[in-house]
Amino acid sequence: MSIGDLLDEITNSLQHTSIREGVAIATAIFYVVLATRENYWCWIFGIVSSIIYIKINFDAKLYLEAWLCLYYVLIGFYGWYSWKKKENGIVILTKLNFKQFIMAVGIGCTATFILGTLCKQYSDSPLPYFDGALASFSLVATFLTSQKILENWIFWVFINLGYVTIYLLRALPATAILFMIYTLIAIYGYLKWKKNLNKFVA
Repeated sequence: MSIGDLLDEITNSLQHTSIREGVAIATAIFYVVLATRENYWCWIFGIVSSIIYIKINFDAKLYLEAWLCLYYVLIGFYGWYSWKKKENGIVILTKLNFKQFIMAVGIGCTATFILGTLCKQYSDSPLPYFDGALASFSLVATFLTSQKILENWIFWVFINLGYVTIYLLRALPATAILFMIYTLIAIYGYLKWKKNLNKFVA
């Protein structure tokens, strides 16, 4: 695909984007940006975006993604409550030790096998285990985000790059670019949270 074809595809995608999908994308971006700033209002935008995407994904017969969005809604309420809790006026920011990091990866891998197997048996996904991996590690990363754990951004970088690959393979370059933007924001979020964590420790 040439650059001209890519620009034409992006323009066409934008022209056919519904108001509903536009709101979902906008609120999702607000969620990520506010999350990098450790602002608990990010979860409200995340909840709104996820509720809209439940309908969008079900309409598109993307059932795994729809159920994942339902999880995002539920964890969003927990994240909002958790982030509002303060200690001496400072929202607690933490990081995983090596054992906890390996445990998080292990949970993601186990869930990948389960969801990948289910996708292979009950869906027509051409990449069932890849889809399962993205969904599984998204669950892990979202939980880590709700706990304000630094490493959530590391998971999101790789998850978003995975979705870039998926949407390019499905000939959806505009959506792929959106996830590339998410990737860049995740890198920024990691650096910003790490800086804030170092200030807190110091």
